[in-house]
Amino acid sequence: MDEEVHSISIDEKPLQLSSMEGILLIWFNLNDEIMIPEELDSYAIVYSNQQKCIDHIASSGYETIFLISSSLSAGSILSHIHEMRQLDSVFLFSNVSEISSEQLFDKYSKIIGNFSQPNLLIESIKENVTLANKQSETFKFYDQNQKSTRDLSKESATFLWLKLFRDIFVEKPSDKNAKKDMIGKLKQYYHNNNKQLKLIDEFDQNYKAKDALRWYTGQPFIYKQLNRALRTEDIEQLHAFRFFVADLCSSITKEHQFIKEFIDNITLYRGLIMSITEFEKLKNNVGKLISTNGYLSTSRSRDVAKIFAGKPEDNKQCVLFEIECNVDELQDAIVFADITRFSKHPAEQEVLFDLGATFEILRITKDEPNCWLVYLKATDTGEKISQEYIQSNRREMCGESSAIAFAGLLAQMGDYKKSLHFYEQLLQNHEDEAWIFNGIGMIYWNRRNFDKAIHNLTHAYRLMINAEPQRVEESTVILTNLGNVFTAKGEYDKAILHFLEALMNRRRLFGDELFNLDGDIMCNVGNVYFLEGKDYDLSLKYYMKALNIQETCYPSNHIIIANTFHNIANCYSKKNDYDQSLKYFNNSLAILKQVLPPEHVMLGATLANIGNVYCEMKKMDESLCYFTESLRIYDKVYPNGHPDVSICLTNIGHFYRTKGDYSQALQYFEKALDINEVFLPVIHSDIAGNLTNIANVLADQNKQEETFIYRLLSLIIEGKLYPNGNITMIKNLDGIAEIYFEKQEYARAIAYHLRTLIVIKCLRDEQVDPTTTANILFNMAMAFMMKGEIDLSLAYHIRALHQRNIAFPDGHISVCTSLTHTANLYHLKNQHILALQYYEKALLMYQKLFPNIHPVNYSIGEIFFNISNIYKITNNLNLALQYADKALNAFRSSTVPGSSAQVAAEQNIAELKELIK
Repeated sequence: MDEEVHSISIDEKPLQLSSMEGILLIWFNLNDEIMIPEELDSYAIVYSNQQKCIDHIASSGYETIFLISSSLSAGSILSHIHEMRQLDSVFLFSNVSEISSEQLFDKYSKIIGNFSQPNLLIESIKENVTLANKQSETFKFYDQNQKSTRDLSKESATFLWLKLFRDIFVEKPSDKNAKKDMIGKLKQYYHNNNKQLKLIDEFDQNYKAKDALRWYTGQPFIYKQLNRALRTEDIEQLHAFRFFVADLCSSITKEHQFIKEFIDNITLYRGLIMSITEFEKLKNNVGKLISTNGYLSTSRSRDVAKIFAGKPEDNKQCVLFEIECNVDELQDAIVFADITRFSKHPAEQEVLFDLGATFEILRITKDEPNCWLVYLKATDTGEKISQEYIQSNRREMCGESSAIAFAGLLAQMGDYKKSLHFYEQLLQNHEDEAWIFNGIGMIYWNRRNFDKAIHNLTHAYRLMINAEPQRVEESTVILTNLGNVFTAKGEYDKAILHFLEALMNRRRLFGDELFNLDGDIMCNVGNVYFLEGKDYDLSLKYYMKALNIQETCYPSNHIIIANTFHNIANCYSKKNDYDQSLKYFNNSLAILKQVLPPEHVMLGATLANIGNVYCEMKKMDESLCYFTESLRIYDKVYPNGHPDVSICLTNIGHFYRTKGDYSQALQYFEKALDINEVFLPVIHSDIAGNLTNIANVLADQNKQEETFIYRLLSLIIEGKLYPNGNITMIKNLDGIAEIYFEKQEYARAIAYHLRTLIVIKCLRDEQVDPTTTANILFNMAMAFMMKGEIDLSLAYHIRALHQRNIAFPDGHISVCTSLTHTANLYHLKNQHILALQYYEKALLMYQKLFPNIHPVNYSIGEIFFNISNIYKITNNLNLALQYADKALNAFRSSTVPGSSAQVAAEQNIAELKELIK
């Protein structure tokens, strides 16, 4: 029958067209004995001619081919194609169970399963498509929307951990369980494939290190699973392959020595089918570095590579890579081996690159009408980028086993769950328990379970101190970690004690010689002083000492230096030196972009902090850019939400509130609350803060009833968390008081104001701004005034005035307001001399603050009017008339003609003139 390729939408169907890119699906149906399921008909190339099917598979440029066939048809064709590397998986499908399929399973290892129901077949294909897609990406670079190739200048972190993984297990001896772990993983994966299980048993019994290349190139159960783990970055799976990776890398290195001895330059080739989108990204990255995310297979033969490049199809491009390798220049920076003599397919003239090979894209040209040629040059630039960082990690891993070091690497990459699982497995294998408990403690610290962190770290410390001989130097690391946990708990005195003990022990061991840990401890002391908030200059002093040591001991792009830059930036921000703060935040960000994945939580936090600095500088648009980018990263890191996402949403909410866009602000604050209600306990300060933020926006919108509810909910939580009160409670209590004032329920307003003052009294003086206290006292005075309790109102106005004088020793318009209200009450009480004194003080301050007087003419007019009334009451009519004229002039310059103020002033003048007659 004719061969056709169809497509199908996948919103309704189990498969997705986009997910099939790079995978060729072939339906081989000899004699048409069964019908192709409708769902697959749109995807598959259908053959009933065996030779045509064999020819297509042999000449296809696809690296991954799935074959679907009945047992009868498969039995006929598999003997011809099973050893072809591009054939990835075979699926048997029949309407009834066929006895012959069991024999096929024993004979052919690539058979996935035998299916009689279309839905089960499709589900299995889906699973294998996902796996194949993840492991099929040969080159990687960084793109904002997805990972497709790895641009080391922007995304070196994954490259770094791959290099570290290689170094850890190649340079350190394998543990006794290494091979057992690999065999267990393989048998678990191929548990229903008898052929593969037999090969795995053969591998278990007969494998020797010198045969690593032969097993890798000859058996798909090894190269498929290993490359899947590498390209999907499955770190746990990689650990299971650690002993084989060590042998394979060593074998490639050994074979590379023959190339170095006899060859100065070599050109290698690789052909493949690429999607148009993928190829366009290559074209847009000429001059950039790309890296392999696994072992890269190439050929000495251009013709062989062109066979793998195949022919272009819809949305596909055939691409031939020509790789120039200057062996003499590269030496061992890029390692590759000619493995022809180990291969089952020697005609392919295969050359295999070791892990972490990097290349520069030189140029891209049209090779012939249907094929593009990409010129690559093997380069040691990637090696240089990572070398300092790797050397530092080697020093830090001193004393640890390879397995413990790798578990730490997992944690460093933020994969705490796998790291913890790893450490727990190592405890069963009698590894170095002290370092294992230290690692477990650090994971609990990062997950903010401080009690468990302290328990594990303390146990680790005791194991080291009780050892024979004592492990004093190593124990200083544990003391430092304990200090960090106590810092995170807010137990600063205990933290300082642990840091100082660590420093003293190191002085006894090393004298005045300083190492990287000394710098780290200095930084930790700076953290304590910073968090206490008492002396930012002292904190900055320790940070700078730490930085001087760290820049000597660590490579310039080390993450620890980035952290110290971050701390210094925070210090300058607290000191309101925002330019310096931005400088150090950007220094930190530059390092983090080099050594971390582009979607790492630390990048998100740093971007958010830069956004906060721009907020303080009132550069709101710049702040939004950083908050938005931070949120994008957090959404990638935490797709199901996280408290860090809530913080970022809150920052954006504050931006929109500042801009007066209360609807948008409310949406972000509500999203932040929704996330925290999922991840945090009900009684938590962050949830109280979310409720307060929502209340503030509702207050901005004059939605009193809703504002009241959210403030009350926040107060309930804060009351349980802070029996003596905290700063946020002041805002909520006062906010509720204001609502009652607006509703003319003055007694309740006063009650909430009194509760606010009690909270302020319980807090330390430096925690509460005098203006806050003054405003509450002023509002209480106004409430008493509305109740008609003049004496109490006057008493609170005098207290408010006192607080405002403390807050603004050089004067402020709020002081003028308090002076005026105090004078008004004395006027009301007929204490005219005191009233005049306060009015005169208010006038003097207005004139001092506003020499041109215009912005406050109306307020000054009121004072003149009241002074006129006092002189009128005391029968000093001429002075009364003078002030009445001043009042009218002030009102005329600040109100429209005919305003009530002008009319009242004119009537007062008329009355005074009549009285003077």
